[in-house]
Amino acid sequence: MGGETWQLLQAVEGEFVVPDNFFKWLFVPLSPTVCLCAHPEVNPSTLHRDDVAVINRLAIEASIDYYFARDLDHCPQSVSP
Repeated sequence: MGGETWQLLQAVEGEFVVPDNFFKWLFVPLSPTVCLCAHPEVNPSTLHRDDVAVINRLAIEASIDYYFARDLDHCPQSVSP
């Protein structure tokens, strides 16, 4: 994943899901509320519940065998369009 420009994202509402791979979407959770992101179009660096839900849905859809979180009840998920 070299050559990418990474930024830190902070969830102010909700928590991130951790997928079993990060190759499709370059979102790498570091803690339940902080993740690295290599998508320059993602702005601002603080995310509300709906933004976290979109990232979580993408993470779950990209998972091959599993995903996890500290508590899935605190991880919002948006519905696929």
